[in-house]
Amino acid sequence: MSASLGAAIKAYLETKGLGIQFFKDAAPDGTALLASDGKTSTPYGTIIEGIGLRMDPMEDGGPANGGVATAKELVQLDLWQKWQDTTGKVCESPTLPDAITRAIHGSRLLTSGPNTPPGLVYSISQEGRIRILDRNSGIVQHAYTLGVHRVV
Repeated sequence: MSASLGAAIKAYLETKGLGIQFFKDAAPDGTALLASDGKTSTPYGTIIEGIGLRMDPMEDGGPANGGVATAKELVQLDLWQKWQDTTGKVCESPTLPDAITRAIHGSRLLTSGPNTPPGLVYSISQEGRIRILDRNSGIVQHAYTLGVHRVV
């Protein structure tokens, strides 16, 4: 079982054949989007959990009365890509953002093994995605808002 929801999402996405690595909270110092040749693009993702938690209605009396505690937790997933290489050639993948959407939207995460979430996840819904281009740094960020419907 994973120690956190973010670690479980990371582990799940890395099994989906996307060809990129994910990090919980932030990439390690020195993580580069371009290789030393200035042309090879190496996008990566980050996952920030616990942004917000909204409890579901207490149809069974709620956890204080022995009922089940379910909620929707907001999680931010970011895809980081280099916009252009040193020669001005576009590096950004136009298909990777949708591939991540297809991989995560509707997932229940891994249901067995060491990378299962710390609690039951009913589903993950992608609630939004925006593209942010920083022309000064040449970095493209796709910021996803995920709603994780889970047991608390």
